[in-house]
Amino acid sequence: MIKVERPDAGEKESPRADEVELVVEKQRFGPTAIVTVAAQLHPARFVEMGET
Repeated sequence: MIKVERPDAGEKESPRADEVELVVEKQRFGPTAIVTVAAQLHPARFVEMGET
């Protein structure tokens, strides 16, 4: 199970405001970990799905 966390997302002055933590809480036969990555969210978007 992987959980996405943005602990400083609401604080624009924080040096970590553009970071995302990927928390690997459960992995069969593997280690758990926290991986910090840069969030480049400006090109992300959601659009309405077509009817099926």
